[in-house]
Amino acid sequence: MDRQYKQVALRLFVALLLCVAASIARAEPRVDAAPAVFGTVLQVHGKVTANDAAGLARQLQRGAEVRVGERIVADGGGEALLKTADAGLVAVRPNAVFTVEQYSARGTADDRLALRLLVGSLRLVSGWIGKLKRDNYQVLAGSVTIGIRGTDHEPYVIAPESSLARNYGAGTYDRVYRGRTVLGNSAGAVELDAGQVGYARDADARSAQSERSTGAKAMLTLLLPAVLEKVPGFYVPGRFDAEVERYSADSDRLQHEAWLAAQPHLACDAARIANDWLARFDGAMKRRDAQAVEALFAEDATVLANLKTDRASYSRLTFSRTEMVNSALQALQDLQDYRHERHTVEVENRGSGQVCGPVVLRSLVSEGGTLKGAPFHFDSLETFELERQDDGAWRAVKSETTQR
Repeated sequence: MDRQYKQVALRLFVALLLCVAASIARAEPRVDAAPAVFGTVLQVHGKVTANDAAGLARQLQRGAEVRVGERIVADGGGEALLKTADAGLVAVRPNAVFTVEQYSARGTADDRLALRLLVGSLRLVSGWIGKLKRDNYQVLAGSVTIGIRGTDHEPYVIAPESSLARNYGAGTYDRVYRGRTVLGNSAGAVELDAGQVGYARDADARSAQSERSTGAKAMLTLLLPAVLEKVPGFYVPGRFDAEVERYSADSDRLQHEAWLAAQPHLACDAARIANDWLARFDGAMKRRDAQAVEALFAEDATVLANLKTDRASYSRLTFSRTEMVNSALQALQDLQDYRHERHTVEVENRGSGQVCGPVVLRSLVSEGGTLKGAPFHFDSLETFELERQDDGAWRAVKSETTQR
């Protein structure tokens, strides 16, 4: 009876907890995550506004953030310069309207940019997404898609009702300053090199009407993107173009540095890695913490010890990770008044550039104390080769101690 009572009471207690949790969940207001940041305003002139999904507008100022999903609108005298999170630049021209539909710049495989230009022009210096994830970079303009090959370019959308359309034709243009772009639509695509301008008509409702009168094949020919013989007159320098030119000339370096900063484990600070590892190793040895010591070595680590047999020769011993840990800690157990001092620490990064490969550290160490009532002193040169493991931790894959 007592057991049955306890089971019933436990069920009631669990039910009560579930009810309380449900009431708390209902009481908590839902907080939606803010849209991702696309870029930061470096410069602004005139009136440029950001309009969110709720219809709220704010005028952009220096230092303001522009987020995914906002519609950016520049008036007739408005210009802005934005720096994107992947170290790109966007120069917003007067009368431009655009929105960033997708954007992620975390230094991962899903980095992407989908920017839709509705009208007007933007000068775009692509960041690392355009350089490293080219298939994930798209500028959309009407029925036209612009892909890039690590580029500084300026797409320009002229609406049919624009006064420019009478002289130049409505549709999407793209001027390439540096690198290469691909201007494509349903009819085909054209590649544009630096110094070239491409043009593609939009396949809108009027195009469909023209298709009925001219035939599908002729219409496709009409819509096919083409390279223009000269730069149209509506392409004029913007207020911030001098800054864009300087940035574009150095963009490869700036993109690489920003990409590394987005992935701290790739920006190699070999000295910090080595000193952090040594501090954990020495601390674990001092505490006689076998588990902590073992965790600092790769499972298949090679451990060597070179011990003097006389003045001219050495005895070479090989240990597994577990044998090394047990042997070292057993030796420490027999010592009293243990002292440990590192005289030197030398660090070498065997990776390329700023990317960490194996980090090798060498340290001259003195150890001492009392062993079975007699003074004990031991000098050695320790060498550890550290590699970053799949879980992100740095572990020793090779260790060698040589008695001095």
